[in-house]
Amino acid sequence: MDNELARYYLDAKRDTDHSYWNALISLNSILITVFTAFSFFTEFKFITSIIVILSIWACWLMITNFRTSQKVYDKLANRNFPEVPENTTEEQQKQILKDLENFKEKYFNPDEAIKLRLKLNRNEKILIRLFYAQISVIIIFLIIIIIKG
Repeated sequence: MDNELARYYLDAKRDTDHSYWNALISLNSILITVFTAFSFFTEFKFITSIIVILSIWACWLMITNFRTSQKVYDKLANRNFPEVPENTTEEQQKQILKDLENFKEKYFNPDEAIKLRLKLNRNEKILIRLFYAQISVIIIFLIIIIIKG
């Protein structure tokens, strides 16, 4: 796969991740708002509290994912690759190239990238489970309201 196509797919993956996280944050923010307000007018304070707590936890995980991604892109955006000026001595050129290699080891460490990706994947799996738990609690809540109503 050529670099341009790979870059396109990586950009699309990043954009879809961020869109997905934005949608989940929006949904959870709505749930927090609605069920916090609803808890003032109902006797089901325990159930509404569970929904709000799950939503807050989900929002926190998504924000953690955003922050992790932001750190990666910030490191990449703020990298300053040393340039080798034409009038440098051979010793200076060697030092600049050594600095570049140190930089690559520090910021392009595959092990670190794998750890970050695993962290993001773990958070996403937890988010999906939280989302299912939220939906289940809401359905139970609605059933109770219908039965009692």
